[in-house]
Amino acid sequence: NWSFNVAFSGRLGLRAVVAHLRGLDHAQRLIERNLPLAISYSWGAGELPGAPLDHSDGHLVVLRGFTRNGDCAINDPAAPNVRVVYPRSAVERIWQRNNGVAYVVAPVGIEYADVLISAAS
Repeated sequence: NWSFNVAFSGRLGLRAVVAHLRGLDHAQRLIERNLPLAISYSWGAGELPGAPLDHSDGHLVVLRGFTRNGDCAINDPAAPNVRVVYPRSAVERIWQRNNGVAYVVAPVGIEYADVLISAAS
């Protein structure tokens, strides 16, 4: 459950919010502030090139950054080596089907209010 996971992060000294981001440009602004995002998406056969699974009704990954050409650098627990790159357009499409939902987690040293402002911007 999303709300329980966010609450648990507080027990670890972190601050977190569940945010609905407008798109990968919005996500990129948070990542540039050193806030990797856990995002949720689902896809059907052929919708996510290079994915280790043919399809998924719900999958949680960490969006850790972007390549020079803008593709998504992701930690995917289903991938053999975890670190993968997926096409930006494919990730944008399948992620926005879930309304751009993401965990935004602030490590120690980043003010909680800053995270809320960034997530809403």
